[in-house]
Amino acid sequence: MPKRILTRDGDMLDDIVWRHYGRQDVVPAVLEANQDLSLQGPVLPAGMILVLPDVPVPADAPVIRLWS
Repeated sequence: MPKRILTRDGDMLDDIVWRHYGRQDVVPAVLEANQDLSLQGPVLPAGMILVLPDVPVPADAPVIRLWS
């Protein structure tokens, strides 16, 4: 179920995404879920309601070792 959050003064989208998901590759999904968010500047105003969609957890990447 998507989560809704209320922005605080000085919030930035990449910081919100990192705090909620722990990774940055979800920013496009958050922008898609919040249609007018791309019209805002880098620092979001306080009091905006953002939808943080559910996204699949990425599969573990294989470990590549250069030396055994």
